[in-house]
Amino acid sequence: MGDTTSTSLLIAENDVRGHRLYYVQILANAALKRGSDVTIALRADQARLPEIELHLGKVMSGVTMLYLDAINLDVLVEKSRELGSSLTVVPDGDGYVRSLVRQGRWRGSGSFSLLIMREGATRTSSRLSRTLVSWVKHGLYFYLHQMRRVNVVILRSALWHGNSYFSIAKDPVTLKTSPAAASTIRSEWGLDDRRYWFAVLGAVTSRKNVALVAEALLSVRSKQIGLLIAGKCDRSVRDAEELLQKLRSAGCTVIVQDRLLSDEDLDTAVAIVDCLVLAHSNEGPSGLFGKAAAAGTRVVCAGAKSLRRDTKAAGEMASWSELRSDVLGKHLEHAAYAPRPHAVAETGFAPFVRPLLQVESREA
Repeated sequence: MGDTTSTSLLIAENDVRGHRLYYVQILANAALKRGSDVTIALRADQARLPEIELHLGKVMSGVTMLYLDAINLDVLVEKSRELGSSLTVVPDGDGYVRSLVRQGRWRGSGSFSLLIMREGATRTSSRLSRTLVSWVKHGLYFYLHQMRRVNVVILRSALWHGNSYFSIAKDPVTLKTSPAAASTIRSEWGLDDRRYWFAVLGAVTSRKNVALVAEALLSVRSKQIGLLIAGKCDRSVRDAEELLQKLRSAGCTVIVQDRLLSDEDLDTAVAIVDCLVLAHSNEGPSGLFGKAAAAGTRVVCAGAKSLRRDTKAAGEMASWSELRSDVLGKHLEHAAYAPRPHAVAETGFAPFVRPLLQVESREA
């Protein structure tokens, strides 16, 4: 396997939620700088969603946009052949693993590179079940790794260091912010700098456990605090309104910015709050953790074991607890009185882009 430049790249994404299109943007930019012809394939029923303009607006003039009724392995095989693609990349590749195993090989043009965003099992009530699912997943990855023209890449935290049988893509870290942006956000969102601000940011879904965070913050009463919830929110935030109101009654300022955030707004929010709260039910690297580590923003994590590993790598700037409001509350209380930490991560795209844009040359 080498760093062979792809002359024709097809990037396919079946779901525009969260940071998936951010990954598409990074890959497209890198390929365009290499002189590649880039085609981005998205689902036709998502063509008018604001996420597309938000994340891809700056690259759309340089790429070919392709909107398809469905994006599955058979469709990608067909489209890669039509385009004569040197490389097809799927930034959210988990859903293609079983189909590719069933087909036994990549039948499309060129090479096929898939990013595994959720390497192990998600959280379940049974440890045995998690172990069995993880074994099965890794067995499938090993099988795909032996396929000719297939490149299996595992997504890991920006803070990850170690060895792996598979190629590793480190979560890219960017911080697009400035003093002017920070001043604007503080003013427009009403972030009183006399308060200690906790934040839940990004795509705020049930997996981020806003209700549990609010319940945990009820125990932090010995200091003026605020809770910022910013990003596109699902109904779990509305369902937590009773607890959020209790927080307000206890003297906590709660601000909800329910909208898609630009890259600059999100990065600025990470940089200006005092503590980022990542209470995740799902496993997998957190791009927000990497941003906080680069900005010198304290992080309190709960739940996902992947966050526990990131916490160990981050040192004193981060802590982890079980996904329980009582123990999480103790960690939040401690964070409120801890000094602001130093940055422990660097920004950059290369450790993410390089493994995904490699062209598989193994003939086995």
